[in-house]
Amino acid sequence: MSTVPQMGSIRKWTLFTYVLLFLLITFGSKFLYLITDYFWFQEVGFAARFTKVLWTQLGLGLSSVLLAAGVLLLNLWVTKRISKKPFVIIEPGAPVTSPFPLPQFSELRRILFPILALAILAICLFFGNWASNQWESFLKFLNGVPFGLEDPLFKKDIGFYVFTVPFYKFLYRFFSLLLFFSFLMALALYIVHGRIFMAPRGIKIADDSKLHLVILLGGLSLAAAVHFQFKAYDLLNLQRSLAPGAGFADVNVYLPSLKALRYVAVLSALLFWISPWFKNWTLIWAALALLVGGSFLARGYASVVQKFQVAPNEISKETPFLNLAIQYTRNAYGLTQVQELEFNPQENLTLSKIRKNDITIQNVRLWEHKPLLTSYGQLQEIRTYYDFLDADNDRYFIDGKYRQVMISARELVPESLPSRIWINEHLTYTHGYGVCLGPVNRISPEGLPEFFIKDL
Repeated sequence: MSTVPQMGSIRKWTLFTYVLLFLLITFGSKFLYLITDYFWFQEVGFAARFTKVLWTQLGLGLSSVLLAAGVLLLNLWVTKRISKKPFVIIEPGAPVTSPFPLPQFSELRRILFPILALAILAICLFFGNWASNQWESFLKFLNGVPFGLEDPLFKKDIGFYVFTVPFYKFLYRFFSLLLFFSFLMALALYIVHGRIFMAPRGIKIADDSKLHLVILLGGLSLAAAVHFQFKAYDLLNLQRSLAPGAGFADVNVYLPSLKALRYVAVLSALLFWISPWFKNWTLIWAALALLVGGSFLARGYASVVQKFQVAPNEISKETPFLNLAIQYTRNAYGLTQVQELEFNPQENLTLSKIRKNDITIQNVRLWEHKPLLTSYGQLQEIRTYYDFLDADNDRYFIDGKYRQVMISARELVPESLPSRIWINEHLTYTHGYGVCLGPVNRISPEGLPEFFIKDL
């Protein structure tokens, strides 16, 4: 006697199948790309490099997911615990107001937990993906070395800005965004649970809820202090029309303003944190005004100085900063040890000198890149789906002589395939084939380039 499977078990297996198909469709192609990349790195002898990057990405992603989940869940636990407490406001001269949540908000309570669970999951995955993409800045941070040269503004080694600052910026953005999401989540929950509502005399917030929210706002204010410090560091590679780097107004006006704004941000955090002990919104608005108003005032004042003090006398004001830009550009390109020699050309070329420098004369380039590519395309494409996209100069020993040559790769153009089906684009026609190589100074009797390497 056969047994009929229960509907519940069928539904479970159906759900499992759908989930499995979803995972395969979503992550299957990425897994194939990962395996292909591993085999490629292994083939060229850099498998260790591939695995190091992969483990770094996994470590950063997983640790960021766990950290974000821990902070958000802790914030959710604190918010729910505060929300369970009773909250009743009695206003002088007004009847007792029971701060029940609005009807449309109370309806949200039944679906609040699934919404929050999905939101926390999405936020954690976002943080994990974001952190895993920072593998390069993390490895630079761990393996940074000094350059042996200090910047002229903060007297820090250049290696600090190349290896350390990018990862510090990521950490600042990570924790700032995490605090911001925590604040939004707490604010939404307090509104839904009726701990923030409109009373006859304005917005009312429960004291414990207000304390929680201003603690988070104070944390964001401290993050703003870090932001102003990074803005100061960014002045070193500021891209201006005159020259890269900080100018007169940046160094003498904007930089001192940024330094002052760091302390303003700390003061704003303190105002946020002490505001619950005062029964009005004055300190909170004062903290916000200091942060926002101070930022606009600093940038505006620097713009005014630039326009009315620097621009009319730009050469005089900017010359020291132009000299610094030139000096550090030379350092960056290794041009500090260049020796300048004066060359006085004379018309004393003789046959003996030409014969003495025969190798140089034979390597004088006659072909220009654009007409050469046109000739290569007409003579050597051979298939409609090949093309020569670029030509480069190089030098090789050919028949015992050091020759300058022009070389171009025969590259594949997928748009020109006879049939653009998946098999052709991904399995059959995957790359170009061969190169064309010829001397830079030889032309055939027909006016065409000569070849050392040609055809397929």
